[in-house]
Amino acid sequence: MKHLSQTTFLLLIIISCFSCKKMTKLPTSKVIQYESLENDTIQPHQALTFSSSFIINEVDDRWQSIASSQNYGTNYGIFAKINAQQSDLGEKYFSIKNIEFKTINYKPTISVGIDTVVVKKRGSKTLKIQVYMKGLVNPKKTFDWISTDSTKIDLPKENSIIRGERILQPLFIVNKTDVDITKKNKQYFKRVLNKRTEDTLYSESSNKDGTIFDSEFFYKDGHHLVAKYDYDMDSDRRGVIIKDPGPRCREYNHKIIFSE
Repeated sequence: MKHLSQTTFLLLIIISCFSCKKMTKLPTSKVIQYESLENDTIQPHQALTFSSSFIINEVDDRWQSIASSQNYGTNYGIFAKINAQQSDLGEKYFSIKNIEFKTINYKPTISVGIDTVVVKKRGSKTLKIQVYMKGLVNPKKTFDWISTDSTKIDLPKENSIIRGERILQPLFIVNKTDVDITKKNKQYFKRVLNKRTEDTLYSESSNKDGTIFDSEFFYKDGHHLVAKYDYDMDSDRRGVIIKDPGPRCREYNHKIIFSE
């Protein structure tokens, strides 16, 4: 009886294994083949277009978001109001009277605010806005760009865009007359503002008493101090066709929707 029980047990194991193998075998047509990721990886911004919209009319008084970024560990948003009027060029155009700017800091470590703003027209349908941000600036500070006869901007009501940049300024900018590049223990961050005239901005790594360090533009480890590469001003696209908002969070794009 004992011998019979062992034989029956072995038969049950063999039948069970055969059944299990038969049940788990997948048809060839159901097997998923994964190709090499080298030929199947989507490059950043290669096939995607991201943008937002900015509504402009003569009565809308809302603050609308135009950009968001992070510096000094602080996430912040940049908002604007574009006040427009009918253009002298005709019904198909509008004229910009003024643009107001403000920021909101979210969970700040060092407050980041607006230093200045540059507004220009590029081509026939593009409003170029460069917002210069800076740490240790009151985030409640607003900036108002006002149109004049020399800076008047008229744009078509259809298919116009806002193309902008957020540019971060160093904390401790120094006058050129105070720059001494001969000192071995002195490090300066340099930003070329105009290659033709060689106009250059210089900044130091900390304030005079050394209590605040500019970590966005310098790296420090003990006595080792080096100025970082100015990637914020790097316009090298390396041959890649960029679709908005751009390769970094400093760039943004909005389609203008003009509402009567």
